[in-house]
Amino acid sequence: MKRFLIFVMLFLAAASTLAAQDIIQTRKGALIEATAVIFGPSRISYKLYSEPSGEMYFIDTDQVAKIYFENGEKMDLLVSSSMGDSKYYSNLRHYFNPSQYVPMQGDPYNPTLMGVTSFIIPGLGQCLEGEWGTGALMLIGEASLAYMVYASLQTQNKVYEDTGQSSQTVQVRVHATVGTVFAVAGLLALNSFSAYDAVRIAKVKNMHHQSLTVAPDLGFVETPAGLSAAPSLSLRINF
Repeated sequence: MKRFLIFVMLFLAAASTLAAQDIIQTRKGALIEATAVIFGPSRISYKLYSEPSGEMYFIDTDQVAKIYFENGEKMDLLVSSSMGDSKYYSNLRHYFNPSQYVPMQGDPYNPTLMGVTSFIIPGLGQCLEGEWGTGALMLIGEASLAYMVYASLQTQNKVYEDTGQSSQTVQVRVHATVGTVFAVAGLLALNSFSAYDAVRIAKVKNMHHQSLTVAPDLGFVETPAGLSAAPSLSLRINF
């Protein structure tokens, strides 16, 4: 029984030690137990976990699939590379769920303001968010429905003569038709959908902005005298 308990304790200790390190998974499936991971513009530097005082190793970023950090975070570089630097909602919507959006200071878009703007003028909010194609379609749809409302209205002119003063009075009556009702309903539906769409775009683009965090870091460069500290920038993309 004692041997069993000792074995369990040793196993848990080994597992906790393994969990306290960074794991770099290459695109070929290899796992690298690393520590002191530092990100560069085109490559990642690290030390072997088994040799924390050893030399610094380097690997190209495009050769890395995922990185599992000791604090439980995970970086999926395959997703990051497929998303690239895209700023368009049609691509970003596959990676971010707007229902999980949490406002943060520095967000580039105000979802409420974009929604109100697009409800008043469909497509305007989308244009302000950089989605010019979607905004143009919304504006064309709004103009088309507005013309249908105008064309479906029936006008009737009546002329009244005042014989005592030899004058005429023209009275114009406007009658709405079934087509007018459908066109107005279409306008309201388009305005509501445009507002809904603008809010979703704002949230997704804000989440994309939040996922890109650039912070100053203290890196190390290898010199003849050994490793020396050097200021650098670290880029981390969270999903």
